[in-house]
Amino acid sequence: MPPELFNLANYRFNPYAIPTLVSGVAIIALGFIVFVGERDSRVSLSFFIMTVTAAIWLFCYSLMYCAVIAPVASAWAVMGQLGITSIPAAVYHFTVGTLEIYSKHKNRVRLAWLVSGLFFLTALYSDAFISGVDLFWWGYYARYEWASIPFLGFFFGLMASSLQHYWRGHYSAAPCVGKMKSKGLFFPFFLAYLRPL
Repeated sequence: MPPELFNLANYRFNPYAIPTLVSGVAIIALGFIVFVGERDSRVSLSFFIMTVTAAIWLFCYSLMYCAVIAPVASAWAVMGQLGITSIPAAVYHFTVGTLEIYSKHKNRVRLAWLVSGLFFLTALYSDAFISGVDLFWWGYYARYEWASIPFLGFFFGLMASSLQHYWRGHYSAAPCVGKMKSKGLFFPFFLAYLRPL
């Protein structure tokens, strides 16, 4: 990590960083509360990991918005990719864990984490995913390159697969609790899926 990241002179207050920062704090707090409340549950652990991935993205992008020089903003953009590239695998892992079908899909989960890791390594060690940052009126933002296109396919593919699992889970679940759980997760997940990145 470059020492410039810890130099406060390289940052300034940016009101556009507040929503992402507040969202990151809220998400990680929710994940922590669930994890502490359900310590012995694998599902709560996968939920916590899912919230951590989203929080990493939001925290890093908040700092990127506050950066006043491009190298610092670019470093935060790259670090934010750890969260972004891990979100699809974390969501899919949570989905199959929640629906209690992990053993049937564990190879897919492992493959999802492997592909997420490869996308992060691409962002970390090459310019194929992010080639720097551009300055906009709200602050710096990552300049995405060609490798982000297959990542979007991977992202939306895993989200669609998760939705499909929830949909099938709703119709194959036992009455009452099973159907309520599947339905309760399907609709919020569907709305989040429709929301653009």
